[in-house]
Formats: sequence, C-alpha cells, structure tokens
Amino acid sequence: MALRIAVMGASGNAGRELLQVLSERGVRGDAVIPLATGRAVGGQVSFGEDDVLDLGDLDRFDFAGVDLAYCVLPERDAKAACTRAAAAGAAVVDLSGAFRHDPAVPMVAADVNPQALDKLAGRIVATPQVTTLMLSQALAPIHDAFSVLRCVATVVLPVSTYGRGAMDELFNQTRGIFVNEPITSNQSEFAKQIAFNVIPAVGGFEKGGATGEEQATAQEIFKMFGADLACTVNAAMVPVFVGQGAFVNIECEDGFNEDQLRAVWRKDEGISVVDHRQEQGVVTPAETHGEDNLYISRVRADTSADNAASFWLCGDNLRRQAINAARVGELLAARFSQPGTA
Repeated sequence: MALRIAVMGASGNAGRELLQVLSERGVRGDAVIPLATGRAVGGQVSFGEDDVLDLGDLDRFDFAGVDLAYCVLPERDAKAACTRAAAAGAAVVDLSGAFRHDPAVPMVAADVNPQALDKLAGRIVATPQVTTLMLSQALAPIHDAFSVLRCVATVVLPVSTYGRGAMDELFNQTRGIFVNEPITSNQSEFAKQIAFNVIPAVGGFEKGGATGEEQATAQEIFKMFGADLACTVNAAMVPVFVGQGAFVNIECEDGFNEDQLRAVWRKDEGISVVDHRQEQGVVTPAETHGEDNLYISRVRADTSADNAASFWLCGDNLRRQAINAARVGELLAARFSQPGTA
C-alpha cells in the first residue's frame, strides 16, 4: 500500500524541488498532497513529467491518515505545523530549521549519520541546512580515514537560499542597473545591493560577531561530529540564483597526501571529484544545476600547518536539500512501518 505523503510549503522553490525529487524516486502523484498557505492556496504545482497537483490549504488540512509529512515552510511557521502533523500520527521530516537545535529531535543527513534515527523518541526528524549538509558529506569520509581536528569553511551562498523573493530581487536589480533604475526601487529582501555585489553577512548577527548562517552551521557540525571536530564558518551571499560553493581548509590528526584524499572521496557514490589543474578542470556552482552529486575540486596541501589541506566543493543547493529530505523520509517511513513503532 502506497504511503500518503503531505508536503507543507509545496509552492516555494524548495517545495517544488522536493516534489520533483519525490516523483523521480517513484512516488505516485495520487499519493502526494501538496499544501500551501495564503495566496498560493488553490494554485497548482507540477509533479513529475505529466501530473499537475492542486495546492491544498495547510491551515484547514486534517493530517489524519497521512503517513509522512515534509515541512518546507519558513522556520517561523514550521513548529506549529510539524507538531500538528505529528500529533495526528504522521512521521515528519522538517527542513525548516525549527527543530535543528532541539536535543530531543534527531538531525539526520542520510549520507552521513543515518544512525541518528536510533535516538528518535517522537515522530519528528530535522535535516541540516544546506551548508551543513554539503560540508558534512565532504568531511565525513575524511574524518573516518584521517580524523579531522579542525575545519574552516568560507561559503558562498546563492540567493535561492532566501527563496523566490530573493531571486526576483537579484533579477530585478540586475535589469534595473542597465536601465538606470535606483537600487532602492528593487530592494526588500537584502539590506545591501545584491546585483553585481557580494554581501559578507548571511543572517542576523549573533553574540561574538558570527552571523546566523555561520553559527548555525558550526552548531550543526558539532551536533553531527561532536567536540573532536572544531569548525569555523564564514558565509557570504553572492549574485547567483542556484548553486552553492565553499572553500574548505582542514587539519587532521593523521597524515595523508592529496591522492589519498581524492581516493577516499571517490569511494562515495554521492561525491564526484573533478580536479584537473587547468582552467576547465574545476566545477562551478552553475554547472551543478540539476545534478545530484556534491562536486570537489582544487584539492591541495596546506603548507601552513601539519596534516592540512584545502579544497573547493559545490552543488545544487535546492536539489541537495530535496534529495536528503526524500532519503530521510524513506528511512523514517521504513522505521514506522515496522511492528511496534506506530
């Protein structure tokens, strides 16, 4: 019997990408209930190549009979919706961030720590934010092989991190510059100009000077790897629609060489190493659009410290998040389908 699946926040970019991934993974359109709020209710979303689904009203929806619910709502709206779905008996995968730092809620990256589901006490599972998801996938096999002690990541995020409104702002500012429109006429999502610019702060400022994105990533890496792996993150917003990248520096307890790093990553089916020391021998965020894998380039020794290296990683931020959510949902559904886990 097919699972009955609800997607809360299905009208946004991340929700639509999740619907696409679910269809690719064999979920039938008649098993999926896309839900939205506000003006999006009553509209339609595509599902796979042929299906078009009607957007239901999340506020009025009864979750009774739903087996699995994905939450792609803004964080401010997610906790109440997830709690309501779980109370009705659904297993919930939350992508919003509302539960990421709740010690009672496991945070799961399917490629990195699926065993975290063993600590599940309720019906809600959180997934990491995209920066953590990509960084942890690159770190995990190296940590297993050489014991990573410290990681410093400088992350460049696309505007799709903030949703459709941010993408529209980049488009409108870019167009407006060419027709001499003032930036302020197309500025609501970002405090600074985003077109032809780099904004060195993503999220509000926290105590100590880190931004929300930086602090959240460091905290999530700690939650996944523990105190043995120290992590510092720098984050900037760049004028790119989709596709995220990061330069990463690592220091390890055990010695290694560049070839050993590449060999470890190549054993992971979800990682593609494209590292040729020529102009076309690297992967850029634009080239990852629509791709499932995480890409690694620019692998080299860091001579400023012992047992250290630097590398570049990038991937499709929307797709990486959706694939992880779908896989976590599959693991969660399988767990609740076992006798004695209802």
